[in-house]
Amino acid sequence: MRTAEVIAALDSVLPDADVVDSLRLLFDAGKDEHGFVSIELDEKWVPVPVDAHIELITKAFFDVRRPFGFSTGFRVLVAIGGAAERTESDWAAKYCFATLFFNAEGVRFTVDFHTEFR
Repeated sequence: MRTAEVIAALDSVLPDADVVDSLRLLFDAGKDEHGFVSIELDEKWVPVPVDAHIELITKAFFDVRRPFGFSTGFRVLVAIGGAAERTESDWAAKYCFATLFFNAEGVRFTVDFHTEFR
């Protein structure tokens, strides 16, 4: 299977729009009266506009062969507010990064918000 076919297969099970919609639903559920959602980053609450740009950075499928940690499924890294290159190997997000975890059927089960690119 060629790279383009693998990417097409990933996208057929978990389209990029579904990833963005999943995060938007989460933001909408927690938004305040000013259109912001508070995200905990490094033990501080950071306000993020619910309509902030969400840029997909990576999308991967993991076939977990041993029962530890997270099960088989997708992990998607996004930059909330968009990403900007600081140096050749270091990236920053306007607000933060998020890693979204989906099961093998494409259902999100948790999100990890973080300041560093990982």
